Amino acid sequence: MHEEVRITYSDRLNLSQALLDDNIKAGRVGRPAVYYHDKVYTYGDILEMSCRFGDALAHELGIGIEDRIMLILKDSPEFLAVFLGSIRIGAVAIPVNTMLTSADYRYMINLSRCKVLVVDCDLLDLIREVRPGLKYVKHFIAVRTTEAHDFISYEELVEGGSRWVEPADTHKDDAAFWLWTSGTTGTPQAVIHLHHDGVFVADTYGKHVLKITEEDRCFSASKLFFAYGLDNSLFYTFRHGASCILYPEKPRPEELFRIIKKNRPTIFYSVPSMYNAMLQVAEKLGDGEIDLSSLRLCVSAGEALPAPIYWEWKRRFNVDILDGMGSTEILGMALSNRPGKIKPGSSGLPVPGCEAKVVDEDGNEVKVGEAGYLMVKADSTTPYYWLNHEKSKKRIVGEWIYTGDIYKKDEDGFFWYLGRADDMIKHKGAWVSPIEVESILLENHAVKECAVVGVKDEVGLNVIKAFIVLKEEYKHQTSMEDIIRFAKQRLPSYKVPRIVQFVDELP
Repeated sequence: MHEEVRITYSDRLNLSQALLDDNIKAGRVGRPAVYYHDKVYTYGDILEMSCRFGDALAHELGIGIEDRIMLILKDSPEFLAVFLGSIRIGAVAIPVNTMLTSADYRYMINLSRCKVLVVDCDLLDLIREVRPGLKYVKHFIAVRTTEAHDFISYEELVEGGSRWVEPADTHKDDAAFWLWTSGTTGTPQAVIHLHHDGVFVADTYGKHVLKITEEDRCFSASKLFFAYGLDNSLFYTFRHGASCILYPEKPRPEELFRIIKKNRPTIFYSVPSMYNAMLQVAEKLGDGEIDLSSLRLCVSAGEALPAPIYWEWKRRFNVDILDGMGSTEILGMALSNRPGKIKPGSSGLPVPGCEAKVVDEDGNEVKVGEAGYLMVKADSTTPYYWLNHEKSKKRIVGEWIYTGDIYKKDEDGFFWYLGRADDMIKHKGAWVSPIEVESILLENHAVKECAVVGVKDEVGLNVIKAFIVLKEEYKHQTSMEDIIRFAKQRLPSYKVPRIVQFVDELP
């Protein structure tokens, strides 16, 4: 069961033009596009910033169509200018998580063969660590500083750029940007997306589920380097002439409440663990510190939203959370609950324009209520994984893709998440490889053996648990806190085990 929505595009399509120029033609040149700290950027401002960067890439740095530009940037107007400016001239924008290690960056930069690296000033030292081993980068650009003399200053570079650049004559099926997901070994996998993909997700989920208009103001706790955050703050928002609130720092419940009260968004996007954290903090904050009256909708993705969190949020704030399912490969939401059509605990119905089915190991659709592998059909699905032909062949079957999730479908057509088809753990909206975490823990001189799994906490959210067998001589000297502290020094925060249990042997 799916709703027929036909999305058509011209063969000649540039994503930057669809998100910026179309708003100017609609008379929105002076309308707010971005709220950032205490400053408002209009659509005209973001268009000019994007053109200046794109022009500088082309004429100062010699960058052209299909060249790759990597962004290691916090959420900001500069992120949007670099992303859209690169795409505007036909180059390929590659956003990267700002919470990774220098070794991660070295691997991803070399894998991408990017010619330009644009880095936030707070992360320059991580790049300096690996700069001698970067094989293909020709230009290193630093944002928000003019003091890094071993980097080109972004501010000085764009100062001489033209205020207007004609969009490149790209095809709808040209590569526009890459995103990253993890494989079973924890090694980042590059996912390719095309110019029409961002239009598709906005014209399906953004238009038919969220029903975004230019009157909406959107705030995403998920960052722009994630597919979920890129959809929320850019594709859904700019495609429909709305505005977004960008916050560059790590989201914390108290700060999210403050931003919502101050900036008054109409749609708020987050992940289940953050909704739960906000509920816990709400019990401690005074009524004068919380005001969610501006919100017409909340959205959740990244992992299944437990029904108790939905009901408590609804009771406390009287606003629905629409839980849905998407992926980096699909780019946008493929399943979602809808206003007036919500089954708490489910992932909802297929998004108009998308199809979904649950199949057995032979690819045959299973009966209602039976568990099987989820497959999705959406025109925004990646055509392939970069330099991973085998995975591309296994996951992508014609117009359909295996999501790697186990689901069941009920008699009303709602889809219910049952778990992962492999051993990957979804924690705080991001995939975590047990193998990667185990390998780090085994570097601890006290650890003899370990096993890492995902378990549910008291409210039904995924957390990471490590079973540890200590070496005999350390059994009375090593604590759970010692193991967690060790992991925190070597892993991004979302990969650190929350629970450590010492055992005599692994099962």
